[in-house]
Amino acid sequence: KKRGGGKSSKKVLAMLLKGSIPSLAALAGLACTRTLLANRLSTVQGGLFRTAFLRQKKAFLRLLGENFFGCLLLSYLQSQFTKITQGMEMSWRSRLTGRVHDKYFNDMNYYKCSHVDKSVANPEQIICEDVPKYCSGMAQCTGEVIGGIVDVLFYSQRLGSYTRSHRYTLAMCGYIFGAGT
Repeated sequence: KKRGGGKSSKKVLAMLLKGSIPSLAALAGLACTRTLLANRLSTVQGGLFRTAFLRQKKAFLRLLGENFFGCLLLSYLQSQFTKITQGMEMSWRSRLTGRVHDKYFNDMNYYKCSHVDKSVANPEQIICEDVPKYCSGMAQCTGEVIGGIVDVLFYSQRLGSYTRSHRYTLAMCGYIFGAGT
């Protein structure tokens, strides 16, 4: 029999996200900065090719230095993004493990699960394996979704500024959402 797995997943997700608003805001800020810098670096690298082709040494050296420091900064931003995502994962793991342990040891549920109704063969093993996997997957997915949303917003803005209309952006979004169903 099915017992409302979707509701409990939503409750767990809401509990995890509620305490992570500062981390989520930091991830969004880093994603915006990372996307802005990546767009600037693509312009700089295009300028590098142009100045190399035209043999403009001073402009080439200036762009080469800007590219070098921009790549260093981009690497730093990516490592900070990963660090915050991992910190969020550890925070979620700690909170969820504490909550699961509270439920598990409350009213002798540990005894009921494994000895009375034998509904779960190895509850300790499941708690030790599933909680870290869930938190790791959710943190990674959250980071990727935030980065993806920021990239889509920047791309949509750039596409709209090139075409002077958001008609193509809306058509692209309609195609993406329509193809997913």
